[in-house]
Amino acid sequence: MKKSAWVVSGCLWMIGCGGAEPTEIGRSEQALQGGFEVDFSDCTEFAGVGFIPGANARAAVPLVYTPAGDATTGVIVVRVARCAEVRIDGGAPRSTIVAQIGVNLIPPDGTGDINNFAVWYQTDNPHLKNAFKKLGVDAQMVPQLQYQVTLDPGGATGQLHLESRHPTFAVDGPIVVPTSPAVPFIANWWDLGTQNQKVKANTVLPAIQFSGATTVLTTPAGSELADLIGGTSLTFPALDSYNSFADAHMEVGYAP
Repeated sequence: MKKSAWVVSGCLWMIGCGGAEPTEIGRSEQALQGGFEVDFSDCTEFAGVGFIPGANARAAVPLVYTPAGDATTGVIVVRVARCAEVRIDGGAPRSTIVAQIGVNLIPPDGTGDINNFAVWYQTDNPHLKNAFKKLGVDAQMVPQLQYQVTLDPGGATGQLHLESRHPTFAVDGPIVVPTSPAVPFIANWWDLGTQNQKVKANTVLPAIQFSGATTVLTTPAGSELADLIGGTSLTFPALDSYNSFADAHMEVGYAP
């Protein structure tokens, strides 16, 4: 797998960076307890990585986790995905949108190609929201989540519009439809659940295609997100990407 890295006053703990080797697909990990499993099918996503004040990143992350970056600069990750089918513990399929905003972490258990603390987790799927709530994770049900891709003539490029509430934000800009070879990828999102236990959402993507985007996130002045990013807009110089994957499997539970 091709490695990538972004540097802010030293190496960020992200994809293949600083001695944190990308996790091999199929590598066994310590079992997660008391959780659930999710299967995703026929998905596209926006993924953006940008920079925020280091003090804001540290304040947003519980002390049991260590943000990437340094005292001056932290790293924010924004991801919004839409899947044609999502099954929770093998249940009935449902089309689903998920929006995640988090702070990039030094890997808490040394696994994964990227590790983030989930400051916000939003979805329009009530069953997914309830599954996270049972673990004590403050997942938000947002029926108004919008995920729109308008393709240009020829279908190779287009315009992306994402919109959400709690916190309120939008992401807009041109995208390029993925055509590059697919690669494996493992993403870990972390939270705190019941009795301040670590909760890990480990998503294995056997084959994901990455492509380009040029987007801007906007949020109203005075919003919680504006407080986190230190302004009302944000670009993604570290990664601005529109991606697609046919399937993925997520395991969520209390981590050792």
